Amino acid sequence: MDLRLATDDSDTRALTLTKLALPSLKLAKATHDPAGGPGAVGFVKPKLEELSPKAEIAGLDERFIGLIGTKQAFEFAKVWTDKEDGQDYSVRGEIHGVLMSWEPDEAGGGAEIHKCNHEFAEVTRYTYYINGRRIFDYDYFAIKAFFGDNDLFESYRRGLGIGGARG
Repeated sequence: MDLRLATDDSDTRALTLTKLALPSLKLAKATHDPAGGPGAVGFVKPKLEELSPKAEIAGLDERFIGLIGTKQAFEFAKVWTDKEDGQDYSVRGEIHGVLMSWEPDEAGGGAEIHKCNHEFAEVTRYTYYINGRRIFDYDYFAIKAFFGDNDLFESYRRGLGIGGARG
């Protein structure tokens, strides 16, 4: 797996990235609990909860630490092998956000390499593709969120007249 700046192909962490915790894709709920009703209902809203990916890197990556607090576009890539048929799948995606933290783990003895944990915030763009097939594509500023081909905000953009659509 690799995590790098989208603008610099030489900015690789393929040999130091130990984990990339991609965010849960969870829609928000609005609870309606009428006083005279038989119960509460959590209505699902076409709105995503905040995305917060995390990365764990072996060793001290001073270049990565130097990016904390700045808005950046990152790419991630991985080769996933299907255990049943042995076929390799290319996993690619983007994270546009702010690297907001650096947390070194406890130093210990033995052969284990010191690791550092990082977290992203202000994620305004996040994509996830397998073999070029869209799994998820989110763009906060364009008011878009796709789960596969399901466009959650198409009717909103059309109703607002955004992106050339009129409703």
